[in-house]
Amino acid sequence: TATLAGKIDAQTTLINDKFCQLEMREMQNKIDALRDEKVVLQNNIDLTETVTVPAGVTAILDLNGKNIKNTPAGTATDVIVVAGELTINGEGTIEATTGNDGYAVISEGLLIINGGTYTNVDAISDDPNDSHFDLIYVKNGGHVEINGGTFICETPKWTLNLKDRDTSSITV
Repeated sequence: TATLAGKIDAQTTLINDKFCQLEMREMQNKIDALRDEKVVLQNNIDLTETVTVPAGVTAILDLNGKNIKNTPAGTATDVIVVAGELTINGEGTIEATTGNDGYAVISEGLLIINGGTYTNVDAISDDPNDSHFDLIYVKNGGHVEINGGTFICETPKWTLNLKDRDTSSITV
């Protein structure tokens, strides 16, 4: 199994402390270069920018008991945006703590969730009159397949949300 760290140093190794300290842009560049790769987290990651899985990229993310969250210090309003294909495996947490809508994951491609905890209970709205926090949001013809996991949403009726009048879908 190759990992992001393996892509960085051409070795098949797990992500380590040094990798997790890379600038967010460098991490995103490594994700952009992935093709059918498996990423195994070895540390918790606080994001300052949204991670995007671009169209044409297929990746597997093994949470490995670790946490990924966006931080108020950064510009990440969403944790992960999927335009390609992403499978999330294992236990761990994806937490949206900032942003107007508190998205943990937005799918415009194919997202397969096989485990993990997804939460936005500490999300803070930029608009004091808006208490609408989507946890998993699907739009632009995207698809989400949920085979396992725990979902804890600040506003429960928006835990899984499809864009209105769109061809997107969610299978649970």
